[in-house]
Amino acid sequence: MGQLPTFLTDIDGWAVGGAIFKWAVWPAIIAGFVSWKTTNRTIEAQRERLRREFQLEFAIEAAIQALLSSEDYAMRSFDKIKHHLPGFEDDKLRQYLIRSGAVKFSGEGGNELWGLLEKHKGQAFK
Repeated sequence: MGQLPTFLTDIDGWAVGGAIFKWAVWPAIIAGFVSWKTTNRTIEAQRERLRREFQLEFAIEAAIQALLSSEDYAMRSFDKIKHHLPGFEDDKLRQYLIRSGAVKFSGEGGNELWGLLEKHKGQAFK
């Protein structure tokens, strides 16, 4: 009665540990590595997509600042800006102008003029 069944006495501790490692630990390590690699590739793909997307926006803002910071012109008409930066809807171009630090002024006959705020601080909000 005090004796263990024979199948328990025949079990080798190293064999059990090896089986657990073989059937539980290795698959967990492999799954973790695959998950880590997949996540890294997804993050890199998203980072590259965002870099390309914002690269265009930064280039547009830089072009607007260069256009409006010219010493030859204090302000530019919206039509002239649109001529130099074609392909944008009016409201989208206005958003880029504002992001670039430009403010809108009203010219003769309701003409829409734009200039950099830093150049027109005194007259911007009269």
